[in-house]
Amino acid sequence: RQALQRPDVRKIVHSALLAFQSDVDVQLAACRLINRLAYDQHSKALPDTVGTIRVAASLAEHVEENDLVEVAACAMSSLLLHADNRRAIEDSHLLEPMWMVLQHHQHQRNVLLYTCGIISSLAFDNDACTQTLHGLGAASWLVQVADNNHDDQALLRGTLAGLRNLSSNLTSHRRAVINAKAVPLCLTILKSQLDHADLSFWCCAVLANCCREADAAEEAAALQAHAYCQYLVKHHDQATRVVRAAS
Repeated sequence: RQALQRPDVRKIVHSALLAFQSDVDVQLAACRLINRLAYDQHSKALPDTVGTIRVAASLAEHVEENDLVEVAACAMSSLLLHADNRRAIEDSHLLEPMWMVLQHHQHQRNVLLYTCGIISSLAFDNDACTQTLHGLGAASWLVQVADNNHDDQALLRGTLAGLRNLSSNLTSHRRAVINAKAVPLCLTILKSQLDHADLSFWCCAVLANCCREADAAEEAAALQAHAYCQYLVKHHDQATRVVRAAS
C-alpha cells in the first residue's frame, strides 16, 4: 500500500478519474483504490486534495449509480478525516451537489452511515462548512435519521457525532441543532442506552453544547437530563469520557 501512495501513482489514479468521467467501472475502481490509500500504516488519514475533488466530482456526476455512490461516499468519509482534504471540499464548491446526491440515496443504509461521517468531519472545527451544512438542513436530517433508526447503534453514533460537531462553536449553529429537536432526541436515546458508554457519551456531548443556551438547558432539565447524568456518573468508570461528559 505504501508503494501505491507515491505521488506518481496517485497522479495516475487522479488522471483516470478525470479522463474516464463517464465510465462507471473506472470511477468505481478508482474511488475504491483512493479509499484504500487514504490511510498510512498507522491508520492515520493522509492528504489527497486532488483525489478528494475527483471523488466528489464522481459523486456529483453519477447520481443514479447506487454502487458507485456507496463506494465514493465511503472514500469521501475516509478522505475528510484529514484537514487538507476538508479544506479542498470547502474551496471547491462541490459540497452542495455532493449533498444532493447523498440525499437521493437515503434508502442505502451504508450511504446514510458514510454521510453521517462526512457531516461530522466537515463540521469539525470549521465554522464556514458548518454554516453551509446548516443551510442544507444537515441537523434536521441527522435527527430524522436517528429517529428512524433507533435500533442501529452505528447509525445513532454517526448522527450524534455529526450533531455534536454541528453545535460546537457559534450560537447560531447551536440554535440550528436545538431547533432540529436534538435535545429530546438525545434524551430519548440516552434513556434506552444508559449502559452503552459510547452512545451515552455522544448524547451528553450534544447536550453539553446545546445546553449552553438557556432554553435548551431548561428543556433538558424538564426531560430529566440530570437524573440520566447522575446514573452515568454512578454506574460508569470514573476515568471514562462518558463520566466526564455527564459531569
